[in-house]
Amino acid sequence: MWNEDAFGAERYRDSLLRWIGTIRLQLSLDYTLRHQRLLTPDLLEADWTAVVDRLIPYRRGPVGPSPEPQPLFDTILQWAVDDVLVLTAAVTLTWYLQEQQASDIGGQTAARLLRGQVIEGEGSRAPTPGAPPGDIFELVFAIVIRESLVTRLAPGRYGTRLDELVRFLSQMSERRVVPGRIYTSWGLHGVETVSQAILVMLLANLPEDGNNRLVESLGEIAAKEDLFADGDEALRRILYTTSTSWRRTSRIRQFIPYWSGVSSY
Repeated sequence: MWNEDAFGAERYRDSLLRWIGTIRLQLSLDYTLRHQRLLTPDLLEADWTAVVDRLIPYRRGPVGPSPEPQPLFDTILQWAVDDVLVLTAAVTLTWYLQEQQASDIGGQTAARLLRGQVIEGEGSRAPTPGAPPGDIFELVFAIVIRESLVTRLAPGRYGTRLDELVRFLSQMSERRVVPGRIYTSWGLHGVETVSQAILVMLLANLPEDGNNRLVESLGEIAAKEDLFADGDEALRRILYTTSTSWRRTSRIRQFIPYWSGVSSY
């Protein structure tokens, strides 16, 4: 994306979408657990006995197979990769919305990342086809939840890693500046910096007939405080984040038609 290099942006997107296939030819996801969007990489740092105990509220039933290390790792890895894809799309879309670049390459890159669009005819193995709008909505909305799972002051917080990712990605492009002036660092506030782009992606990918699956899942999560390390406090943070985001939608709806036009080709 540096210097709005269209060729480089295509290669970067293709490599990012194919990356997971280079280390795992076939993911063995853990279907013994529910609410997988709440599982973050910090869980892998604990002793396996402690991990199994922590996953008891996630089990589909009191009987049945217990979680296995490899499927659990693959599941957490898949969600972490999805987070990287969504935040990369959010960063490039932010460049477009803020007119940080002269071209619309940021908007195009964001749309193609979310659709899972790779370079056709290249690569030894194609990734999973792009998700429909309803699934894209769930992937983007998962960022809102996962970023708020643990309080900001907690050590090893996953949201802190997401903030660091946004700061790192912000280095791929420079905004236009006036010589002699002093500018603050872009991306300093992490995920909050791209909150507007996240909202645009959510509104642009709203399922036409609603998403009862997501609504039901959120209801189940809200009814089980033991899914979270700090119980009710995590639910309050998620509720605050989502309600704050909704209040902002009236200010960003103007951007959706423009991005939809750019992302249509």
